[in-house]
Amino acid sequence: MSYFPSYKRLNQLIQDESFEPLISWGIRMALSGTLPIIWGLATGRIDDAIWITITAEAISWVEMKGSFGWRLRTLLSGVVLAVFFSILGTVTGESLWLSVLCMFVVGYISTVLKDIGDRASGLAICVYLTFIICNAYPTKDHAVLEHRIILICIGAAWPMVIGVIASLWMPAEEPFRRQIALIWRSIAGLVTAISRSGSGRHTADDMEAVYQREIDVRAAMDKSYEFYGRMVHQVNSRDNQQYQLAQLRKAAGLVAVNVIAMGEEMGNIAIPQLEESLRVKAATLYSAMKEAVNRLSIFVITLKPEERLLTVSHINRMKKLTALIREYPLPAGEPQTLAIRRILQLTDRTVKLLERSIQHLEQMGKDEPVFRSYSFTKTLFMLKPRYFFNSLRLLVNLDSFTTRYALRSAIAATAALFIFKWFHINHGYWLPFSVMIVIQPYFGATFKRAIDRIGDAARRVGRRPAAASAGGTARKRNCFVPDVCAYGVLCAQAICDSCLYHHAEPGAAVQPGPGI
Repeated sequence: MSYFPSYKRLNQLIQDESFEPLISWGIRMALSGTLPIIWGLATGRIDDAIWITITAEAISWVEMKGSFGWRLRTLLSGVVLAVFFSILGTVTGESLWLSVLCMFVVGYISTVLKDIGDRASGLAICVYLTFIICNAYPTKDHAVLEHRIILICIGAAWPMVIGVIASLWMPAEEPFRRQIALIWRSIAGLVTAISRSGSGRHTADDMEAVYQREIDVRAAMDKSYEFYGRMVHQVNSRDNQQYQLAQLRKAAGLVAVNVIAMGEEMGNIAIPQLEESLRVKAATLYSAMKEAVNRLSIFVITLKPEERLLTVSHINRMKKLTALIREYPLPAGEPQTLAIRRILQLTDRTVKLLERSIQHLEQMGKDEPVFRSYSFTKTLFMLKPRYFFNSLRLLVNLDSFTTRYALRSAIAATAALFIFKWFHINHGYWLPFSVMIVIQPYFGATFKRAIDRIGDAARRVGRRPAAASAGGTARKRNCFVPDVCAYGVLCAQAICDSCLYHHAEPGAAVQPGPGI
């Protein structure tokens, strides 16, 4: 019996990894950062290995969630940004004012990239991490600079090679299927929330849970369109796999609409007044619907025939339960009866959409690995300049909210770097690091993260052994002081924002903008 909980946890871990591949991402980061260190220890060139590792780790933060073409372009962009800003940081490190000026540009670009979302948040780390580290350790020697650039290029190429190799054996349409599976999974959560809201009184907590699950469904849909923006009418039917998956995503959206409509009809039903046998059938119907949608989400990921069989069995169970409830004698003409009939009608539509979704997956055919699906010419077409120009357009086509947030981040990071350079603080590069890590669009979130970070640093200092030397204590304090200074910089920014907010024009409609 003791093995059963462990098996369930392992099975759940494998299932979660299918939806969100965090383990594979961790392995990729471990390979990118560990192998250069092993090489450095084996050859006695640990300093060279550190530069390779820093660059490789910076690029490995890029999340590879999209198609092979999206991954290839993102990795290539990370390589270019890492190499460029590493050279910029090394060259400008000897000059205080050039460092401050470039830090403003780096802070602005990093914040804009971070605000774009999953598509570019990893690239933001590439920009500010490589610049700050290289700026903290500048060099005037041409030979040393050339050697460092070579090491940085090696470090930039290494994670790209690992990422491309890891993607070659990936099924070509698996990222798209994963995004669709997450939509189906969020719909299963919505069904669960609606079934619980109808178990008794319709409390405010139940309604809030349903609302949160609706938000999850919309977020999953938005994220899918973020990586795969083409709708059904925009996909060429000759590209059969993309066309069938687009139809599958459309079916998921229609099922979500039906489930939300069922939740609205549940508000017209007085559950305690129903007979117990009818309540049991209704609860079983929602349970079967949740299991059918959940199994379909797993089938979308795995494409295994056993998952298809389980999905079909739950769909057939929904049909039988719907027929049993429809045959149940109900008083005609009452609002409660009309609501139940409406729910049954929506269930019939949902059943047809689920069956149609299985057909789309069957018509899609076998999902071949990338190295069999992408020819060399097709891969070259992915690197067309228009893709990069479209990405650059996101950096200049900004709304006022993003612009204010980026300017505040840039000013705070620039002030932190100036303090580090002007006072020659030991390990002071943690100042701009702390600012870029902690800063958020709103001051409340920034304040919380700053307090948490200072608390962690204080605990690290407080845990020092009693026999620690004065030098070791000083080194730990050097990590704590920059965090406090960075928090002071953020507080100064918040004071400036507060002054600007309270001195706005009286006639203007002041909206609460980002605090920092």
